Amino acid sequence: HHMSVAMLQPRQKVKLWKDVYEGDESSLLKIFEGYRSFLDYPGCLCYEFLMRTNPNAKVVLTVRDSPQQWARSARTTIFSQTTFRRWFLRIMFCFPLTNIYYLQFIQKLSVEKHGADPLDASCDLVKLYNDWNRTVKSTVAKNRLL
Repeated sequence: HHMSVAMLQPRQKVKLWKDVYEGDESSLLKIFEGYRSFLDYPGCLCYEFLMRTNPNAKVVLTVRDSPQQWARSARTTIFSQTTFRRWFLRIMFCFPLTNIYYLQFIQKLSVEKHGADPLDASCDLVKLYNDWNRTVKSTVAKNRLL
């Protein structure tokens, strides 16, 4: 399951993400039905629940050579205003109702889960990167972390 899949799903399925965010973790089972793995946002935020429901699952934490490298890359791709506008317009044109809802949800989730809006140029992406990696490493048993 990838973020791009979520953006193309019917509104009812996208609403499940909102349900998860509001505390209904069981909706994750519906979201990921038929998938054996997930990557990207917002699925990565749910790794702890999915580890509890899949006791043999592994967590792959991908890292860059440096936090600064990731921040530069993210700022020029996924967190670029130009990229965001291009995705937003393309998505709105093809799937207007579902994706406006989804993009608004993702931005709100980013702000509330990370305490910052990655689309805001003043956001400290290096800190977000380091905080995320530290959290994953401290919550996943070493024998489950790849």
